[in-house]
Amino acid sequence: MKYKILLKDSEGKEKIKEVILEEGTLRIGREKDNDLVLSSTDVSRHHAEIVLKGDSITIIDLQSKNGTYVNGKKIDKSKLKVGDSIQIGSYVLEVDVMRDEAETVPVTVKESEEEKFPKLIGLTPPFEGDEIKVNKFPYKIGKKPINDLVINDEHVSREHAVLLKEDGNVILQDLNRTNVNFGNGQKIERRKLDSGDVIAFDIYQFRFELPGDRKTQIRTDKTTKVRFKEPMEEPVGKVEAKEPALELEEGPPGPGYLVVVAGSDKGKTFPLKGRLLYVGRGLQNDIVLSDNSVSDTHCAIRWIDGKFVIEDLNSKNGTFVNDKPVKVADLNSGDKIRIGRVNLLFTTRLEGVSVEKKERETEPITLEPRRAPVWPWILGFIGLAIAAWIVLKGPSRHISASSLNLLWHTKIRSISRATPTLSDITKDGIPDIILTAEDSLGGKIEAYSGSSHKLIWEYRPTLKTSGFASSPLAIDLSGDKVPEIIAPSVDGLVYAVDGLLGRKFWISEKKIVNGATTSPLASDFDHEGSIDIAIAGADGHIYFFDGDRGLLLKRSVYTSLPIVATPALVRINDDDIMDVVVTTGDGGIYTIDGKRKWQIWKYLSKEAISTSPIIANA
Repeated sequence: MKYKILLKDSEGKEKIKEVILEEGTLRIGREKDNDLVLSSTDVSRHHAEIVLKGDSITIIDLQSKNGTYVNGKKIDKSKLKVGDSIQIGSYVLEVDVMRDEAETVPVTVKESEEEKFPKLIGLTPPFEGDEIKVNKFPYKIGKKPINDLVINDEHVSREHAVLLKEDGNVILQDLNRTNVNFGNGQKIERRKLDSGDVIAFDIYQFRFELPGDRKTQIRTDKTTKVRFKEPMEEPVGKVEAKEPALELEEGPPGPGYLVVVAGSDKGKTFPLKGRLLYVGRGLQNDIVLSDNSVSDTHCAIRWIDGKFVIEDLNSKNGTFVNDKPVKVADLNSGDKIRIGRVNLLFTTRLEGVSVEKKERETEPITLEPRRAPVWPWILGFIGLAIAAWIVLKGPSRHISASSLNLLWHTKIRSISRATPTLSDITKDGIPDIILTAEDSLGGKIEAYSGSSHKLIWEYRPTLKTSGFASSPLAIDLSGDKVPEIIAPSVDGLVYAVDGLLGRKFWISEKKIVNGATTSPLASDFDHEGSIDIAIAGADGHIYFFDGDRGLLLKRSVYTSLPIVATPALVRINDDDIMDVVVTTGDGGIYTIDGKRKWQIWKYLSKEAISTSPIIANA
């Protein structure tokens, strides 16, 4: 028997999508690496998985923030049967059985009675593939959380645009004068929308569809599965209103293999078993290549229209097929692929494939444009070694100069100006090492494995920064049990990075004036059940950011001189909310109310204070 999952609206009435269950695991969550992506914020990044083995279907909650429910009951793990209703965030999923008939059956994908609203179809990440129902007018779009469609990006205005209904037509009205919208490649202030129009809010593209535009006749039989093809990223330009593309999936992908013929992983063979496989140095990838010339997520291999296609993902050193640099290229058996310094062979048959005994020479790759001074990374070695000693030997051991031995070291290839942070982001029971660093290309955040001692990921902001000067903070903001990494830059922007994948979680809405050289603090300052971030700025203010989106909540009263030392948290008032204690260069000690952000009291000493306060009972 074959099964499928029906994705429905929040009331369980309207079918949004149909997913065919195949033997194995269906991953569900907010992140794009899931098999079924649910882009609502009430869905965890990796929320749940459904496992099909034979005729047995099991759903497993992945310690999600809001839980997984089967027929109204919260579960950790549960068997499923046909007709069961699954609640994940605001989405409803239903288990159904597929018809298995030899003859061709006409199927009409038609408008339901509830299907009376226009839609915005996401064409670019993080909305790619999302079908967003425009279920009210006016329908507001912008950065502020009160909008109907929230695009949390510093280049999108707080109230960017609005969709209006006038005389039965849908009108797009621009609400700002800087980051204007594009309609089919044209800058617009006001325009009537037609089905198929591509509109963009800064870099975020959507295709507009009127109700009923997805009516079509398709066929199905025993061997062919039919589904709507996931929208690919399209250029902003004139497009014709047309029926959605159909993709006929005939059986599993492949066969296909990647064989490493030269490089640090020489001799390894990777079967290409999925329709989308990521290749890179980071442990989160499907195919991991350990050479440091390979980017964290270097390229992707997709199964499209009966063939494998390789796509470079803006890697540092490029992707080459048969010695030619490529952005996207079809793969044919026998093609030679170069990823960084690693040479691979793509083949559909393993018979007769041999690994070179001597590595082929490759073009020299310069990892950094200029050589960093020697002494900073020597200090980095020592810091990492001491951190590793403390982590691996544990606090019960005594550490003395006579007995201290170097456990391990690694080259960080950059300058780090702050103490690393320890956090078990890989969930293997051994804390990993996260540090802020900088090189000739600007600032970056790096994570090293506490067990393998190798680089896990590197996050480099899209816009070049002057660097980071403080230790990062590791704190779980999303509720998925994996901490995010928070780091303010000396340029003033605050970066939150996904601790597991090393990708952007958010960038602060506003800059800290004159930047920050202090480490972040975390607490529920507004007492609303979510984590907020507090950072002392070089302008003498404390900045409070929303932990979910990076929006600026409040800036405290001015203390005095620039704050150069990380503040401390202490509960001074009787309101169960942490307050902030700050030291300043003019000898001041200030206490800031965490809830109201005003000054509670201050004390002025005769000497400047450039160290962090310590809180203790007298």
